[in-house]
Amino acid sequence: MKGWGKRLAQARLKVGHDNKTTFPLQVGSNRSSWAKFEDEIVAPDFEIMMQVKELTGVSLDWIASGIGPETAVGLDRSALVTSVTAALKIVESARAQGRDYKPEDVVTFIVDIYESVIKESLDKDIPSTDSEQNSLSQESPSDARRRKTHS
Repeated sequence: MKGWGKRLAQARLKVGHDNKTTFPLQVGSNRSSWAKFEDEIVAPDFEIMMQVKELTGVSLDWIASGIGPETAVGLDRSALVTSVTAALKIVESARAQGRDYKPEDVVTFIVDIYESVIKESLDKDIPSTDSEQNSLSQESPSDARRRKTHS
């Protein structure tokens, strides 16, 4: 996927580095290599990408693909573990009562939980002012998926 060099430049600019001299040193690179990264001639190694993430707060998913939120989401791991554990107990209970779920149903259930935990994290970090955005933030992850597929 192209465009990651431009997103690296955006990350650099986000933290106030207008030139390509000091920022590369802060992430464990040099000016010449950094220019090649931004021009997409060479990809940075994992250690450099982790330093970019630490210094700028951008998501590695976003840099690599342009998909997802630009900034890394502060995921509440404890809430996610609790929610997935509860979901698995529900599935076990249903199976004990004779209902059988296909593996893809269980995975979909867990993905919905994961998305709702991420949504809660985003809602805490991003105040909404637009009424349409506010109504969309109230929809469940599965409703959002249905809306996207029918659009």
